[in-house]
Amino acid sequence: MEKMLPIDDLDILQRGLRYAGARIAPAPTAACTIALACHYRTNRNGSVRWIWPARRGAAGYLKFYYTGSRKAALMATAMRTVSQLGADTMAGAQKCTLYIDAATAAQMDGWEDWAVFTGTIGENRKLIVWYKDANGSHFAKIPLSATAIELAGNEVAGLNMGHVPGMVKPTYKVCGTMIMVQNDIWNKDGLKSPSAVGELPQEALGAWLNAGAQKTTLKYTEWWQQIKHRMANLPVNDSRFSPVLLQRLQALYEQIWVSEKVLMTASHGDFTPWNLKCDDSNIYAADWEMYAAARPAMYDLFHFVYQNNILVERSGYMGIRHAIETARTQQASAMPQLTGREMVFAEKLYLLDIVSYYAERYARQPQWHEQAHWLLHTWTEAMGDMLVRSEDATLRGCLLQDIADHLHETPYAALKLPVAKIEELPAGSDLDLCMSNADAETLLVWLQQHHAVQQVRVKRFSFMFRATAVLANNSLVHIDCIWQIKRKELVYMDAATVAAQAQANKYGVKTATAAHEARYIELFYLLNHADIPQKYKGVVVPTHNSGKADEAHRSEVVNSLKKAPANKGLSGLRQKLNYMVDTLRQMVPVKGQVVTFSGVDGAGKSTVIDALRTRIEKELRSPVVVLRHRPSILPILSAWRYGKAGAEQRSVSKLPRTGTNGSGWSSGLRFAYYYTDYLLGQFYVQARYVWRGYTVLYDRYYFDFINDARRSNIEVPQHISKWLYRFLVKPQHNYFLFAPAATILQRKQELDAQTIEDLTNRYLSLFADLQKADNQHAYHAICNTELPATLNKIFDHIKNETICAA
Repeated sequence: MEKMLPIDDLDILQRGLRYAGARIAPAPTAACTIALACHYRTNRNGSVRWIWPARRGAAGYLKFYYTGSRKAALMATAMRTVSQLGADTMAGAQKCTLYIDAATAAQMDGWEDWAVFTGTIGENRKLIVWYKDANGSHFAKIPLSATAIELAGNEVAGLNMGHVPGMVKPTYKVCGTMIMVQNDIWNKDGLKSPSAVGELPQEALGAWLNAGAQKTTLKYTEWWQQIKHRMANLPVNDSRFSPVLLQRLQALYEQIWVSEKVLMTASHGDFTPWNLKCDDSNIYAADWEMYAAARPAMYDLFHFVYQNNILVERSGYMGIRHAIETARTQQASAMPQLTGREMVFAEKLYLLDIVSYYAERYARQPQWHEQAHWLLHTWTEAMGDMLVRSEDATLRGCLLQDIADHLHETPYAALKLPVAKIEELPAGSDLDLCMSNADAETLLVWLQQHHAVQQVRVKRFSFMFRATAVLANNSLVHIDCIWQIKRKELVYMDAATVAAQAQANKYGVKTATAAHEARYIELFYLLNHADIPQKYKGVVVPTHNSGKADEAHRSEVVNSLKKAPANKGLSGLRQKLNYMVDTLRQMVPVKGQVVTFSGVDGAGKSTVIDALRTRIEKELRSPVVVLRHRPSILPILSAWRYGKAGAEQRSVSKLPRTGTNGSGWSSGLRFAYYYTDYLLGQFYVQARYVWRGYTVLYDRYYFDFINDARRSNIEVPQHISKWLYRFLVKPQHNYFLFAPAATILQRKQELDAQTIEDLTNRYLSLFADLQKADNQHAYHAICNTELPATLNKIFDHIKNETICAA
């Protein structure tokens, strides 16, 4: 069935062809009386992309189709076959009839084949007509804007530049003031489209990347003056641009040392797989409109890699990094001789140029094509990586900003966000995001593909998932994606409304409205039977009494929520079933770990354990239990006489190593009693804590019975207690904390210096022996004189173990 061309596309076609002296109309006119049957294909938005004659075998539009990838080559073969069968319309092509005048018809009579590309939407748009006549295959380029005319001048300059070995350019002629006709340099057998830098002939690539090479002080170059102009006119008030992109672009700009001498070379400017073909010795480059006589070295190579991985391979910034490193290894001889630092600097200059150029161009476009979003997001990620490399940003902060950038066009609301700048979110804080289930899954896929992320651990529930991203430096980002705001089976806010009404701050982070934030915080703590933390008191005016949540008010709220549609009837039943499933999921075993701390009194064990407990719970999201000395399924011996409380009081009040037991029989029985506690209690600890995901911290462990049994009022030969250790489950990490005797005596005066030194040497020897005999478990001796360093070292060990266990 025939259709009329859309009005906008018809206008572009008529305007462009008018410059070529051709007249065309959608219906017969006094001048245009000759019918021309055409096929056309559209872009995703319905606009016309290609037009060609409606006859069997005509597939000239494939001259505009990039066939470098396997998928694209198969598609081109399929479309060519369809055309040969005369089945274009059955394969998605539309049919229309245009009308031309006699002069246009006479000109086209000499063409064996032809096709029209209506151009890429934007201010650089041009119409391209491909035709084949007795003199060969040609492209006629017709600019449709002042900017496109300016670019045509660039192309002339590029085509007129001096000869570069291995670089083949089109010959051209200018018709009138608007049209450039070029010969089709790709109309040759044996040419292939490069899908990677490594497929380009190395000698030709090297000659081009070094063409016109000259070292110049950056601030004196015309290129830098263009950058300064663009940076002074960034579209900071255009809400379509992510603030993260603009912030990073400005940060990158401020990093550049303009007094540095940089290598400048000639640049094609759009050196991409779809503008290139090659054989074994030559590169055949088309479309020279972005040519410049001097850009920073390596510009064209970076452009090839970025554009190919973003627009063709869709492999994102991770693919870009891999491709650049591969090129540096395999094509080293073809590249300008730059140091590693100069290479990074060159990539920064490329990003500064390409992002500032397109920021200026896109700001003037009323509508963006889909690929614009792909490019902007990837450039944002790349600039973040550059800032991390120069230590102007942290990897964790970079990822958090990338999340805000990725979600720039997505409805979402950050809940309980304690900072305005998302990159400043404390390590112990989660990022709570309210969004749809579908958007949450999209975010998860993106997160798993992010260049900075090693792995993502996900814990799923019916109403949300908890994702923990483990970064390349082993730092962690915890993200809760919530699509139903509920407590147990009770939905208490509409997540879709919260996300839809969120407001973006000047840093590009969307947060819930003040009313939604207050309501969420109050109900969250009310329904959890908890006080509202002091830090939220300025956000919420609670409707319940101060102190513990008022139960009468809570019951009133719960009864009111139960009447809401989401909690009644079938919806309510579904919520209850989902809650049951979530509860069962919680029962699935998750492996925890056991960590022990040994050392003389005053070594700082309790201080370290208390600080670690907080960090593990907040940063690793792992529940923690602290056990003193042993599993304690059997009570302390004195509890049989004085009771549990009395025994504990006596234990606390007595100084260590002051027991008077000297009986071998008594010591043997006491040791057997406590060893039984270890032997049986280890299974209890494993079942109750370790298999449920807990991190178990032992304040002292069995090693005291080996090295310092006297502390427990026991005299037992060391070789016996050491031999019996083999029957116990070995903790993954064991720490002996020590310090100089003088330092310990400043903390506690419970032991004399000689005893401290003697016990320290015994523990060091024991831990060395145990580590030598057992490489499956770790025995660390740490001099605990600097608490932050000690904490960081131990926490990193525990964090790595948690990551590996997941």
